[in-house]
Order: sequence, then C-alpha cells, then structure tokens
Amino acid sequence: MTVLESSSPTQHPTEDPKRQPRTKNFDEAVLEKLRKENRERKKKWREQNEERNKDNDLRCRVNKRASKLFGQEDGEEKQRWIQEEFTKRQQKRKEKERRRMLVFSESSPVPSSTSISAPRPYAPSAAYSYPQQSVLPPMMKTESCNISLPPMVKSEQYNSDFPIDAVLSLMELNGAIHYLPNVASH
Repeated sequence: MTVLESSSPTQHPTEDPKRQPRTKNFDEAVLEKLRKENRERKKKWREQNEERNKDNDLRCRVNKRASKLFGQEDGEEKQRWIQEEFTKRQQKRKEKERRRMLVFSESSPVPSSTSISAPRPYAPSAAYSYPQQSVLPPMMKTESCNISLPPMVKSEQYNSDFPIDAVLSLMELNGAIHYLPNVASH
C-alpha cells in the first residue's frame, strides 16, 4: 500500500477541520439576528468596561506596530518593547484624560445636586486661552474684512506654527476678536 492510498481524504489547506462549513440553506434572517445580538452584546460590554476596552484597543495598536518593527516571530526583545510601549502609551492616555477632566472641571460651575444638566461643551484651559479684550493692545480694522485685530496679528509680528486663519478662528472663539458692523467705506 502506498502513502497516497493509506492517507485520509485530503482537505483544502485553508480549511479548519474543527470548523463545520455553513449549510447553503441556513436562514439569512437567523444569521442577521445573531449578528445583531452580538453587536448589542459587544456594545454593552464596551460601555460597561470602558477602560478595559481602551486598553484592548491600545494593546492591539502596539502589537501591530511591534510586528512591523520586529517581524511576526515572538522574541524577548519584542515582548519587552511591547510591554514598555503599552505602559508608556497607557500613561500618556491617562494623563491626557486627567488634563481633559481638569479643564472640564475648571470651565464649568459646580452643578446643584438636584438638577441634572446637559453635557457642557469643551472649553480650552486658561493656559491656552487668549487674553480678554481688556488686556489686548488697541484694535485695528483690517481692509479685507470687518473684524478688529490686535496690531501684532495685523502686522504679522508673531511667531506661530499655525496658519493665520486658524489663529484668528481660535481668537474669535475665545472672544479676543470682535466683529464690527458693516460700515460703508467713504
């Protein structure tokens, strides 16, 4: 008897022998119901386990990066890098969330214990906000539009990595720029 005769029926190389193939007659409505239930179950888990979900997402990104840097094989150096990178990114994320909560708590008044209020919009911290109008230099009217700008902005005597449009938008949001009513030029 030859090797070919004694071997069991061959399977396709990508097939998993433990996994049963789906039947063609399987009701599509049943599949959709299962998918919907799984989506709801996963959504509920993510809501109840927010920190673990964030850590899982972070671990996935770190592992993907490690595979690009070190290859698919596991090694001591790769595992050490994964652990260090995960810890570093996790601490960075937690610090960012802590700062966001500080900004949120500084910018919002203390709510009364009996009233439930809607979520407050994001407000930048005092370190990043622009000075209020009372401490700004005298305003100058620009020719291109009816807004008042501090002279340093108009003369572009500032050092910024941001485009002027972004700077002006931020200043407007923080109340440092005030629109003037349209006045006909003489």
